[in-house]
Amino acid sequence: MIFAFLRIVGIVFYSVGILLSPLFNFFVDIKKRTLPKITSNLLNIPAIELAKQIRTQEIKSEQVVRAYIHRIKEVDPYLNAVVDDRFEEAIEDAKKVDLICSKAKDKDELMSKYPLLGVPFTVKEACGLKGMSQVIGNHYRKGMRCQEDSEVVKRVKSKGAIPLLVSANPEFCLSWETTSVVHGRCYNPYNMVRTSGGSSGGEGALNGSGASVFGVASDLSGSIRFPALFNGIFGHKPTGTLISIKGHFPCVRDPNFDKLLQIGPITRFAGDLPILMDIFAGEDAAKMPYSQVSELKDLNVFFCDHSWSFHHLPVHSDIRNSISKALDHFRRNGSTVQRLDIKEFDDSIGITYATLMTQERPPNALMDPKNPDKYVSPSKEMLKFFLRQSDHSFPAIFFHFMYELSENIPQSFLQHYLKEKKNMQDKLSLKLGTNGVLLYPTFHCPAFLHNTSAFQTMGTMYSGLFNMIGFPATHVPMGLNKNGLPIGFQVVAAPFQDRLCFQIAKELETSFGGWVPPS
Repeated sequence: MIFAFLRIVGIVFYSVGILLSPLFNFFVDIKKRTLPKITSNLLNIPAIELAKQIRTQEIKSEQVVRAYIHRIKEVDPYLNAVVDDRFEEAIEDAKKVDLICSKAKDKDELMSKYPLLGVPFTVKEACGLKGMSQVIGNHYRKGMRCQEDSEVVKRVKSKGAIPLLVSANPEFCLSWETTSVVHGRCYNPYNMVRTSGGSSGGEGALNGSGASVFGVASDLSGSIRFPALFNGIFGHKPTGTLISIKGHFPCVRDPNFDKLLQIGPITRFAGDLPILMDIFAGEDAAKMPYSQVSELKDLNVFFCDHSWSFHHLPVHSDIRNSISKALDHFRRNGSTVQRLDIKEFDDSIGITYATLMTQERPPNALMDPKNPDKYVSPSKEMLKFFLRQSDHSFPAIFFHFMYELSENIPQSFLQHYLKEKKNMQDKLSLKLGTNGVLLYPTFHCPAFLHNTSAFQTMGTMYSGLFNMIGFPATHVPMGLNKNGLPIGFQVVAAPFQDRLCFQIAKELETSFGGWVPPS
């Protein structure tokens, strides 16, 4: 009954949001609407190829770094995606790389030690880059800087890559659109009146606009995959526990939290996903077996598109059509294609709530760390927000309001849905095996209008479910719709079959074109 009530509230809330969204968007100030076009060919080269050309001195790392810095400076006045940069330091790093390459006699050894040597990259602010801002959109944390690289950033830097900046995220990463009272709003490169997504919205906007080779991002409930969808790029949420989350903020001390939160890559190039994940995972990359699918005829493709359901927001026809196009491609190439009906899909809202409510409570964005014993009421803070008296963003307040509302759910309900979660994990693992993938909506619609994320809450269940059960999922772009907005879906595989996700992503990129530059 409780979750049925929440579903009804969610659907009503969504319907109201659809009606009122133009009014909410009226308050967004849009002065510049069209991004400058990409003019440097260096910006269209994948990371693997860039590293090769830098090693062999066909191009210089300094050229590449300067080209990306120029592009970032060109597009950020439109996007507001950059929180803090280290451009001058990055140019000096690139000069050192070029010197190393000029003296190196064994290029193969250089590739083995430093497979990303001289390649620039960007980092979501929450993912932790030493010396850079780590405010995370919260006014209590103004001026705070990251004291140490996160484990993943450390690994990427150790392979020769050069960090350029940290990018925008919403307050405490608690929204699927990127806006905060500290940094302001991040815009979508394809349509400025639409969101770039969240919580990795800065990375999504930079990568989608061709201003980053790849980004280090994080995903708790779709936070890599939503921006990947909205900005037309690839984004991977790894298998739960595969990637270290050490150094990420916010985080909790619960040792099981890395089953839900994962750090992963976001990029325009599907071919870069395997090497990026090998580096992100470190020694744990050995847990990812190489794909056993040598030909598409050996592949089992399952799909589920939820055109309408009492348990889900309706999936936009453009998203459903993109799945249909992919299914037709796999049928033509001999893959076995079938609809997947697992009743636990309909319990995704219950599974999500039960999983989150049995974890340690996340850090409270509304609480002053200097006065931790002082309780802050989300209801009162929401009233202050509407009176323009709050120092917090609406999504952060709304999250804590919903969290407190959910604390009254009886333990019996939570245990029921945790059992359903285990049933789903077992059924889906058995179905997918080592040669099966599920094509599933990443979100119910393309990028939505600013200020309307609260109305889209139930749409997050499409991606968030796979955080809760720990399965890997890669968002795959499938071009633009008639309104010029990116569309696509996620490819889901069994735990630790991340490489199979990448194989399918690359197949679809080759067949359908992948990332399309904004124009």
